[in-house]
Amino acid sequence: MKLQVQEKKEEHKESWRNIAAFWIFGFCKNFTFVVMLTAAQDILAKSGDNMKNENLSNSTLITGADDDHCIADVSQRKCFEQSAGVLLICNILPSLVAKLLAPFTFGIVSYGVGNWVVCILQAVSILMIALSDEMWINLIGVGIGAFSNGLGESYLLSMTALYHKDTVAGWASGTGLAGVVSSLFYSILTDSKMVALSPSWAIMITIFVPVLSIFTFHYLLIQKCAKTARKSKVAPHTSNASEKVEEISKLKTFFGLFKFIMIFIILYFAQYFVNQGLLEITIYDCAHSFGKGPYAQYRWYQVLYQWGVFLSRSSKKFVTLGLVMMLIFPWLQVLLAIAFVVNTMFVFIPHFAIASFLVLLEGIIGGIAYVNVYSYTPPEVREFAISIISPARTFGIVVAAFAAFPAHNLICRTTPTNVWLL
Repeated sequence: MKLQVQEKKEEHKESWRNIAAFWIFGFCKNFTFVVMLTAAQDILAKSGDNMKNENLSNSTLITGADDDHCIADVSQRKCFEQSAGVLLICNILPSLVAKLLAPFTFGIVSYGVGNWVVCILQAVSILMIALSDEMWINLIGVGIGAFSNGLGESYLLSMTALYHKDTVAGWASGTGLAGVVSSLFYSILTDSKMVALSPSWAIMITIFVPVLSIFTFHYLLIQKCAKTARKSKVAPHTSNASEKVEEISKLKTFFGLFKFIMIFIILYFAQYFVNQGLLEITIYDCAHSFGKGPYAQYRWYQVLYQWGVFLSRSSKKFVTLGLVMMLIFPWLQVLLAIAFVVNTMFVFIPHFAIASFLVLLEGIIGGIAYVNVYSYTPPEVREFAISIISPARTFGIVVAAFAAFPAHNLICRTTPTNVWLL
């Protein structure tokens, strides 16, 4: 009896160590990604080669935080310069390439070696961006960081197949909190009224992230088959999950996962189309924005979006969606995207607070779908399924990023019509 109790205690301890480890992995994976997006304008500015300002509408272009005053009328819309878009592409496209290539290396490279490669690339990326003022070096650094981000997600998320399913919830919660913490982290460090560090030093400080990931893998995570390469010449890895995947037709499995692939593509396309193309021109006048300027409004949109993602990604233990709801969620995101598109031309959402609530809802929808979709993959093919479904998310973001450029510029050349009911 005592032996059984002791075994249960050990199992519980192991379970929570693994969940904590994957929580940290998720946090580290998303931290630098969000920092790069938050620092986009600073990275371009310090390179000394950023684009010249160009008016996209009949009003003044926002060029800095000092110009962030609330506007008297939404018809006098101010558009943000689009030069940061090139950083967005550099921060996403290499990630998609990594996720597409990663499954082909699973039988050759162990999880331990894969994690070291990811962390080394992440450190190289941080050092290149922090130490260089050359535009091309900065962009290559961002690309290397994005590649390591995609590779890390593929390896570490696939590794959850070797552990209890709650490790997926830990991973999702970590990625969600990273979005909130990293955006605040960078803003506080670079704010002239707070820490007032230069962007280069603020980025350099993030070097702790790959170090933390390596420490977690070797000292917190309970090592299982992750130590060995699954098909190495020395010690082949032959988990039950891998054996079953080999027995099932990969093509048949792919078609079985197709609905989940489409869920991610549609959902993340709509989500990032709003975030990267529409939110910076979804602005309100003084009377309908609590007196906040366009920069402040945009920052609050981002904070609320990240909070929505964090709260929903941490809800797996409390909220489980049925498959029907999973299929409905992408279209809810599409409806939100349509609403924001219409609102940029015919302003029918009456107040910044309501628009902010919709952004929070957008984050919640995306986060819940992310954390629940893997629950519907059969356990015997979960490792393979994760490696297939994960790139769909990145693909949706890439398409959204390219679509956001012309949409943003086209909308900026129009004059919004105020149709408030209040």
